[in-house]
Amino acid sequence: LLHGVTLDRMTAGTRVGSMGSCTTNSVVAPIVALHEAFGVAGGLMTSVHSATNSDSACDTWSSRGILDALGKPGGSGALKLVGLLVEDLADAFAGGAIRIPAADGSMTYLDLFLEDDAVDADRVNTLLTEVAGRSPFFGVNAAPDPLTISDVRETYYLAWLDPRQTRVVPVRGKGSMVQIASAYSNKWGFAAALLALPAHW
Repeated sequence: LLHGVTLDRMTAGTRVGSMGSCTTNSVVAPIVALHEAFGVAGGLMTSVHSATNSDSACDTWSSRGILDALGKPGGSGALKLVGLLVEDLADAFAGGAIRIPAADGSMTYLDLFLEDDAVDADRVNTLLTEVAGRSPFFGVNAAPDPLTISDVRETYYLAWLDPRQTRVVPVRGKGSMVQIASAYSNKWGFAAALLALPAHW
């Protein structure tokens, strides 16, 4: 059950409800919207992710610990749900996370290959604004400066989309490469969105 994507499928008869991860919620709605509008052939995701409970705060025998692991790379299962929601996008994505010693706040950078070679940044940003209107946990950065991780701390955003960081590189005769950025509160915002599920139910 993803905010802005599948939440309307939950009914009083739903026996078990589960919400995707914080990173999943930051990227799936934009991916699905871009696929419906322009056709997504595949993509890569990099998440700059603040520490979570699974990251050790001190050195251990098995891990150097998050405080000693600035830029520690890790895997990400955030994109697995895309293939379940859109069958022709199964196995179309790869990605990972770089864990940083921050209390809260993360960002994802999506690099998508679109089949439409006439895409420009304005068209992508118009679509991102529409996506942001699908959930109170989504937003669009209207400030003159690009978002940083510190901006999203202690907000409720699962996906704070940043038009200032949208980049489009046309590939002649083959499509377009598009990069979009989404900031999210992986602790405070995710907890709030999770608590909203019973309210919807």
